[in-house]
Amino acid sequence: MTDASAVSQHINKTKLGALNKLMHLFHRCQLFHRHHPPKPAFFPLYNRISITTSRIPYQEGVVLLANLWEEKFSAEGYLYGEEPNEFIREHAWRLEGHKRVAALAEGEGRNAVFLARKGHEVTAWDYTQSGLIKTQQLAERHHVRVETGQKDLIHDSVPSGEYDASIMVFGHFLKKDQKTVFDKLVSVVKPGGIVMLEVYSEDQLLYGTGGPKSVDMVYDPADLLQWIKSYKVLHFFYGEQERVEGKGHTGTGHVIQAILQK
Repeated sequence: MTDASAVSQHINKTKLGALNKLMHLFHRCQLFHRHHPPKPAFFPLYNRISITTSRIPYQEGVVLLANLWEEKFSAEGYLYGEEPNEFIREHAWRLEGHKRVAALAEGEGRNAVFLARKGHEVTAWDYTQSGLIKTQQLAERHHVRVETGQKDLIHDSVPSGEYDASIMVFGHFLKKDQKTVFDKLVSVVKPGGIVMLEVYSEDQLLYGTGGPKSVDMVYDPADLLQWIKSYKVLHFFYGEQERVEGKGHTGTGHVIQAILQK
């Protein structure tokens, strides 16, 4: 007899996969036409193209995405490899003297373990249990300790001002939620602490080397500049970077980097 929950999971996965493909195609058209405006004769046809996610309730969409990441991180191996993100590796020196570090949306823990190996006391938060399990396994292999906790960074609270620094690498959320998560990334840090993040920009959709397939899940540099303007900005970058990280990131991509002091 077929298990009903398995059938439901398969249907949800199929719906999400089809939706992602449609949204990816649509948003590539949006980006193309943003840089190459069509002739007037084509506007009537282009304006009839529309894709909406309103038929999928917001909370259901969040659950579908969470299940998708649980499945991805449950697979054998590390989706983005075991080595740290190059941005974190290059700028780790900025965290010297900042003992306690919070790693938000940390996935399978590669950056948290890297910083723990450099002597930091690291707490890694992620929505997925499978990612946190792999974080602990990676930490054990390197004989370091990383504290882990399951958090929905959109809805769950975070401790205020308890850490010396925070990081987030490729933590992608719907645009309506991005500022909420960014505010938490900053709020966990003490005054004078360091905040570091690298995310994919909207232009990444033209590269296809990793990251979300929807423009609503990547970042607008104008938004980031607005969010960080009241802090001391130590580093800001918007452009191409080579990211070959496991199976998930496969070459040159378009990123936004920011390092600020609270």
